[in-house]
Amino acid sequence: MEAKEIIDLLTGDGMTQERIAKATGIGQPTISKIVRGQVGDVSSRRYRALLSLLATHKDSKVVTAEANCN
Repeated sequence: MEAKEIIDLLTGDGMTQERIAKATGIGQPTISKIVRGQVGDVSSRRYRALLSLLATHKDSKVVTAEANCN
């Protein structure tokens, strides 16, 4: 999975580029460049930050969904 795909999943779930930037420490202009394909090779630190955010985001959605079922 590429960085752009991770960002697309997060924004598809309603997260803004600004929120992604704050949560990962990656500047919003860089997030935008990744989405537009202007940055192809993302550093491992940035990639890990995006993966971590995706995992946290998905986990929180599962917890919320389970809480709503009870």
